[in-house]
Amino acid sequence: MLSPVECSFEGVDLTTTVFLDEEQGKEIINNQPVSGLSANTGEALYYSMIVPESAVDLNFEMGGGGGDVNLYVRFGDKPTEPVYDYRPFLGGNEETVSIVNSRMGVWHVMLMGYTDFEQVSLMESFGGLSSESLNPDETVEDLGGKVGEQRNFRVQVPEGAAALSITTGSSFISSAGDTGLYVNFGEPVSSLHAEYTSKNWSSNETIDVSEPQAGIWYVTVHGYSDFERVW
Repeated sequence: MLSPVECSFEGVDLTTTVFLDEEQGKEIINNQPVSGLSANTGEALYYSMIVPESAVDLNFEMGGGGGDVNLYVRFGDKPTEPVYDYRPFLGGNEETVSIVNSRMGVWHVMLMGYTDFEQVSLMESFGGLSSESLNPDETVEDLGGKVGEQRNFRVQVPEGAAALSITTGSSFISSAGDTGLYVNFGEPVSSLHAEYTSKNWSSNETIDVSEPQAGIWYVTVHGYSDFERVW
């Protein structure tokens, strides 16, 4: 955000520069896809992701674009063509590696060009983190976390409920950060796939469900930036 302080402004240039770690690769954030990836035949792009202890359903998804690129995944160190933990061995760019019980630590990804490729997307995600019980009309305060982290809850909806409303917010707008709200019935939000989503550019989110099914509803608050003092 650019905001005038003492007077209005115009004609301002804004430039962002990203410096990659050539040894370990650029870090990928949970559920934040990287798009527009391109390289030549035989060239490799490297990425890494930190996976917490309680994560399950770890997925590496690649697709889109043109050409042919191969996906390699390895725990603890960069993969190479002869040394890797997972490789789909598929033609084209639609490749996925799914790991049910992943190890805590740093996972590394290599995209190797079998031919020249362009405009390919890569997303790494995990879900299934432990959830906390949330009672109706209860407010849980002081939620906080780093970018990519999430807090998970579950709420029991009784038979005959007319509506279900789940809201997040903060009284400290300048320091709350940006969170997204995800709600799913019957099973935890997995890889941020949910029946209901709210993703404003703040921590003020609301999801309303009319005549919700009776049973357990799962709620995930996901950090799109570092966040704190969110309720």
